Amino acid sequence: MSFTGEGQENANGHCCRRRRVALPRCFVFLLLLFVCFQPMLALAQQGLCATVSIQIQQKVSLERQAFTAELDINNGLTTDSITSVGVNILFADASGVAAVATTDPNNLAAQFFLRQDTLSGINATDGTGTIGPSTNAVMRWLIIPAPGTGGDFPSGAVYFVGASLTYSLAGQPQTVSVNPAAITVLPQPMLQLDYFLPSDVYADDPFTPAVEPPVPFTLGVRVTNVGAGTAHSLTIDSAQPKIVRNDQGLLIGFQLLDSYVDDKPAADTLLINFGDIGPQQSRMGRWDMVTTLSGQFTEFTASFTHADSLGGALTSLIQPGGVSTHTLIHDVLVDLPGRDTVLDFLAQDADVPRVYESDNSVDPVINVSAGATLGTLSNGHAPLTFAATSGLAYAVMPDPFNGQLASVGATRSDGKVLPPSNVWFSKTKNSAGNWVYWINLFDTNSTGGYTINGSASAANSSLSGNVFTDANSNGVRDAGEAGITSVGVHLHGTTSAATVDLDTSSDGAGNYQFTGLGAGTYSVTVAPLAQYVDGAAITGSVGGNASIGGIDGIVLAAGTGAAEYDFPKVPQTTTDVADFALTAFSLSATNVLVGNTVTLTTTLSNLGPATDSASVPFVIPSGVTVTGNNASNGVFDPNARLWQVGTMASGTTSTLSLTLQGKSAGTQTLSAAAVAGSAATDPNALNNSASATLTVNSAGTFTLSKLAPTTAVTGKARAVRP
Repeated sequence: MSFTGEGQENANGHCCRRRRVALPRCFVFLLLLFVCFQPMLALAQQGLCATVSIQIQQKVSLERQAFTAELDINNGLTTDSITSVGVNILFADASGVAAVATTDPNNLAAQFFLRQDTLSGINATDGTGTIGPSTNAVMRWLIIPAPGTGGDFPSGAVYFVGASLTYSLAGQPQTVSVNPAAITVLPQPMLQLDYFLPSDVYADDPFTPAVEPPVPFTLGVRVTNVGAGTAHSLTIDSAQPKIVRNDQGLLIGFQLLDSYVDDKPAADTLLINFGDIGPQQSRMGRWDMVTTLSGQFTEFTASFTHADSLGGALTSLIQPGGVSTHTLIHDVLVDLPGRDTVLDFLAQDADVPRVYESDNSVDPVINVSAGATLGTLSNGHAPLTFAATSGLAYAVMPDPFNGQLASVGATRSDGKVLPPSNVWFSKTKNSAGNWVYWINLFDTNSTGGYTINGSASAANSSLSGNVFTDANSNGVRDAGEAGITSVGVHLHGTTSAATVDLDTSSDGAGNYQFTGLGAGTYSVTVAPLAQYVDGAAITGSVGGNASIGGIDGIVLAAGTGAAEYDFPKVPQTTTDVADFALTAFSLSATNVLVGNTVTLTTTLSNLGPATDSASVPFVIPSGVTVTGNNASNGVFDPNARLWQVGTMASGTTSTLSLTLQGKSAGTQTLSAAAVAGSAATDPNALNNSASATLTVNSAGTFTLSKLAPTTAVTGKARAVRP
């Protein structure tokens, strides 16, 4: 017997086919956030504390190396079956030493995880299998290397995969050795995930009559590859925060506004695509979020699970103890020579502040607050001194401006202007329930002397606009359309010195302004507002790209005052309308082999107050075939690729599951869009559409030559080459 096909030649001179298969690997993380809402002055003596447990589910996926092994047996007999078929897949390293393969995902001593993938023309391979007369049997296994199997060298490690086949023909037991095929296992990535979340979040205070605006905060993650191989196509898909425990029933909500990878805005989705992460490299991800109530995160934990069907703990690419959580102080920039311009995470670990850098390092920070002295404020400036400090230094001091300025900057005694991210305001509540304001400063190799500039004179550009009620929904601020107060506005930008993230809120006339900005490219987004729907933003004096609720591509030159970046908000009318939204559009796997199937789950929700009918047309490329569907409501037409959902009441959801089969190799983009019926209009088109990408891969095989009888009289068989 021999292998047939194309590829590398083995030691016996026979040709064997092998191919690396890109296999998605998914890990599900649960971030549990315990929020304690501290009382304000009126209730301070009662010690009221409402505990809310919030869960954020995240799925981490990446492509990894795997192999598909295929064994073909053709029974050329027209009357007799081949029985008692058993196959034992055998592994050996380049020196001929046996390698351990296992079907147990918890056997951490193994080098390969082996799973029976598909059977055709045969019912089993455990010694009880039967191949009928004139039948071709095809058996496939999925082989996933464990971390470390590929070694540490870029060229990888060579292994040989063969098989021992036992069967019975006409009552005579037979044993056949299948010549091994060579495979090259590349070094594997190994991931460390560090999550960052501030201790305090600010929005409406539930114990005061005034309605305070929400202040966006960051949920950050640093993904570090500590392995010897590249992590390919890594993504983190985050779900909306979900309350799982609410002791006092407070009406609290969370919304994710936008996301970033390093210093670049990610797609307008909860999915962050990190791309490839090389060995000993890190990538930074950030989600900007708002909450409806002020509170404090008192506990922040993360855990993960992995699918046993893909090797479980044996093949996990998350290193043991590889998920950590940290209290975020602020995004800062380590601007030492040779560093990049991607913001780093300044975190408080127990009693020690550290910086988790984008270049893969973790650096201790010296807290110099106790020895820092901030002088008297004069003409918007104040001197700051502390002892000269090598390395990284951080100081927090009472704010002499008492929270009255929108921005702050600092100039060091040697003339260095600190990046905007390294000087910032913060605020906390004291025991009496009053705000206390602070100035924070972070620097590298500090001289110990600074001038704090209330006007940030080194960065003198600005951006301003208005948030207003667009009563007639025409996208223009007409006479009599009033501004809206206390709406959160977020600014993100990239300058030659740093990445900038600032937050403010609209004043009583609906106006907002960001000052002290350096030359660079900026984007601005507005927070959602209850009872309003965001209209298309209005681009201001220096241009940009407007969308629903946001404007990006705003290029500010030095000394530029960019104005009229306005955000219309359309009030929900008294006429009831439906708001159809695709609240879920997900694949059970993002990679599939040709001929195998994957499930696409689509959830349609009616978020509006009215009842209406809906339909969802799908765009499904020719490389994918719909082989099955299951709709909780309505009917799916596989020919028209149309889901006729039917009537949906307010607050209801409908789900459709499509079974898709990979037809041809390549990257396939699937999409859908919700369409409201004629009874009512859909006021928010932004949430109507969704898309997902499916990669269909060809499978590498190794093939066993045919079995043929020597004579029809005895039924005995011998192995011959076809």
